[in-house]
Amino acid sequence: MASSSRLSRLFGHPLNHRFLYREQRMRFFVDGAVALCLGAQQDEIKVLDQWYGAFLLSTELDDERLMRLRLERLMCWRESPERWSTYQHILPVLILARTPRQRDHWQRAIKATAQNCALTLLLVRLPRCRHQKTLV
Repeated sequence: MASSSRLSRLFGHPLNHRFLYREQRMRFFVDGAVALCLGAQQDEIKVLDQWYGAFLLSTELDDERLMRLRLERLMCWRESPERWSTYQHILPVLILARTPRQRDHWQRAIKATAQNCALTLLLVRLPRCRHQKTLV
C-alpha cells in the first residue's frame, strides 16, 4: 500500500522573548512561530507524524534598520547561554515581504547580517491580493 501525507495540524502565534546576551538584557519579537504536523499513513492503522516549525517575520513597515535589528536579535538569542544545550537546533526563519520595496529592504538587511548569520532564512514575496487597493 502506498503511503499518503496530509497536513494534520497547524499552530501559529506571535512570540516575544527576553533573554541575556553578553550580560545584557535583550528581547526578540517574531510575528509568528508556526508548528505544523504532517501525518503520513503507513498502513491501515499506523500514521507517522512529522513535525516542522518556522519563525515568521513580516512587517507593514519599510524600515530596513528595524528589519536588520530583528534579524540581529534572533542571532543573539541563538548565541545566548540559555540555548547552549540546543545550540545546533533552531527553527528556520520565513520572511514574508508584502511589496517589492519591502523585499528589497529585507534582502539588504539579510546581506548586512548574513556574515555572522547562523540562521536558515527564506525570503518570500507575497503576491498581491485582488482586494488590495493601489495607491496613486
